[in-house]
Amino acid sequence: MHNYFTIWASNIAPSRDEARVLANYLNSRVGQLTLTPNRFYTDTATRFLLQASYPILDSASFEVAGALITAHRAHTAGEPAVTCILPRDGSTPSAWVLLEPRADSNGVAHLLPQLSEVQATDLANTVHARKPLLTLFDNHGRGVADVYPLDPNTLPLPEKTETLQPLEVKFADGLLLLGSRVQPEQAKPGQQVSLWLKWQSTHMLDDDYDLFIHLFNLQTGKRIAQVNQSLGSSILLYSHFWLPGLVVQDIHSFQLPPDAPEGVYRFEIGLYHRASLARVPVTIAGQRAATDSVVLGKLRVQVAPLPPPTFDLMTPFEDNILLRGLDLPTSSASDTLGIVLHWQATGVIAQDYTVFMHLLDEHDHLVAQQDNMPQQGRYPTSLWSPGEVVLDAYALSLPPQMQDGRYRLRIGLYDLPTGRRLRLLGQGQDYVEVMLQRLNGRFSLSGKGR
Repeated sequence: MHNYFTIWASNIAPSRDEARVLANYLNSRVGQLTLTPNRFYTDTATRFLLQASYPILDSASFEVAGALITAHRAHTAGEPAVTCILPRDGSTPSAWVLLEPRADSNGVAHLLPQLSEVQATDLANTVHARKPLLTLFDNHGRGVADVYPLDPNTLPLPEKTETLQPLEVKFADGLLLLGSRVQPEQAKPGQQVSLWLKWQSTHMLDDDYDLFIHLFNLQTGKRIAQVNQSLGSSILLYSHFWLPGLVVQDIHSFQLPPDAPEGVYRFEIGLYHRASLARVPVTIAGQRAATDSVVLGKLRVQVAPLPPPTFDLMTPFEDNILLRGLDLPTSSASDTLGIVLHWQATGVIAQDYTVFMHLLDEHDHLVAQQDNMPQQGRYPTSLWSPGEVVLDAYALSLPPQMQDGRYRLRIGLYDLPTGRRLRLLGQGQDYVEVMLQRLNGRFSLSGKGR
């Protein structure tokens, strides 16, 4: 069987003529590094023909790849330290492998993190600006790919690997989800957004897995977009090829619907077996997830900037939370007090806090209150991004036959498990006080309290 496949991969299969040409070139690269698109390396026949020279597949960050190229340059004086292969079909590869030959024939194929669309275009443009060393032709005289020299000093790869939000999600069958990132974090309806995922296999995978990604509105729970793809398909390295310890970073893109409502969205992802469609169990922080999926990332869909508050407060709390101001909607019914708070995260917020609002009369008697996490618990403070403004609406139920007069509204935050309140920065108290006037059953703002 081994001899038959060797003959098939090398000579017989016409569709594999490209594989033979590429493998012959790459196997001849003694002492030099080659940057090649995943689509070339991961082709079944090409990989088979490269096994003798590059039996090891691992993952490498851009920092590691840069160090390899810099160290390698010292041993290849007068020759290109690294060459790059680009397909002649005009495509712009985003997934790459750095092939490192070694004298003992234990060469290594270093799988690099997937490039964004902009990064991939920059790489292709920089490479195309140089004169190719040679063109690889198949048996029919068709150009398969061009080989370009690269200058390590101007190597068009990112200087560092993108930072992802760390995760600790364990899928059964030996798959870990280590991180994620949403790019951009704010978009308009109809715009393309990308979800970056970082995976690691803990042992050999005995099956191919498919990935589902659902984008849903955090306030309504409604799903507005979804993607179903084979795990590893975005980098053309399917999961049954993953070796123990391999780290894979890939990118999945969405096109937002043109009528996507404004609001905050999150991603729900999970895995299932391609053959049986059975979902793969998920463990998060040691607990089995009830839905065999995990919710991660955050995307804000916004058409226009949020309006400023009608009543400015600009009061900073501990843990990077600023109360910018509030609105009193004029449409509030006489038996409710409608309030819209304007919060802003001035930095990373460490945990989830509960908002309290207490309405007191002139005798300090509590006449109404409401305590809940922002946006009825649907948008906890730990999800807020630095600089983000969050509108948070409340409707306090008022007692029947409530009298007109002067009232005080106290607003603050606390940690629900401990009851500890956040203090105002530079002040001793733990709430903001706003003076209200009730006349003919309607409230109006009369100033800021003490």
